Amino acid sequence: MGSGAFGRVVKAEAVNFRDDEPVTTVAVKMLKSQSLVDTDSLEALVGEMKIMQYLRFHLNVVNLLGAYTKGISKG
Repeated sequence: MGSGAFGRVVKAEAVNFRDDEPVTTVAVKMLKSQSLVDTDSLEALVGEMKIMQYLRFHLNVVNLLGAYTKGISKG
């Protein structure tokens, strides 16, 4: 779908995420290789996730479904 400051965004499918929809189309934001991500970029991405978590569900905003952070060290 595209790329940005932190990495790339791809189209994916979440299975059985909603009761009324067996398959939900989602966007997945992925970091560049950890060796290429600096502390400022990681902090900015985490800050973005915190804001999205705070907003919860909103019809006019991209909603955060989850985050996978295995292998990301705090530095």
